[in-house]
Amino acid sequence: MSMPNSRTRKRTPAQSRGELRVSIILDACARLLVKNSSTNFTMHGLAQEAKTSIGSLYHFFADKQAVIDALVVRHVEGGGKILEKLESVPDRQWIEWPPRTVMLELHSLNIEYVQKNPEVRILWNEARFNTRNGSVVNLGLLALYEKVLTLRMPQASKAQLRQSAQALYRLPMGFLLWEVPGDDQSSWGVFTEEAPRALTAYLEAIEREYAGNMLTCAV
Repeated sequence: MSMPNSRTRKRTPAQSRGELRVSIILDACARLLVKNSSTNFTMHGLAQEAKTSIGSLYHFFADKQAVIDALVVRHVEGGGKILEKLESVPDRQWIEWPPRTVMLELHSLNIEYVQKNPEVRILWNEARFNTRNGSVVNLGLLALYEKVLTLRMPQASKAQLRQSAQALYRLPMGFLLWEVPGDDQSSWGVFTEEAPRALTAYLEAIEREYAGNMLTCAV
């Protein structure tokens, strides 16, 4: 996922006090998104939520879109930290784990992150990750999925592995688009329970097909 390349911030804070102020503003922006179930807020409303002056707000951010872009960057960086943890899992584990464990390992940290940061779903629903940020595709995560599939199905074709990795990457996005007002917890089961179940079923299906093909080739 590429970083925003224009107008993310009007001025980069040079001191820790400024960085703290930016963090407070972004926290306030996240709260407003959840309260409104949308990015429909004003800079004056944001200043009030952040308990800061409108002048201070404009000192760091040129406009509302710049604030949203900065919040997106925060979540892109959060996703990067999750990817680092997943990349540290030994290859042997990916090979030996059953499909459900693989899917839970790949997605539980992301699910937990979205639960803790419900504004992510609002940003996703409004395609904010696509606005000034280039491609929404996280190439590192796609590469990890392809690596895991290669470890589990070493004789599969590159084309099949790539296609299956794309499916594992994109299927959870549909669950993120599930309409949820604010941080309504009653609907989180759709994302936290049904997404891993659907992904597990998909992995089991392609592995059964792979095993069948290997058996046919061996005859």
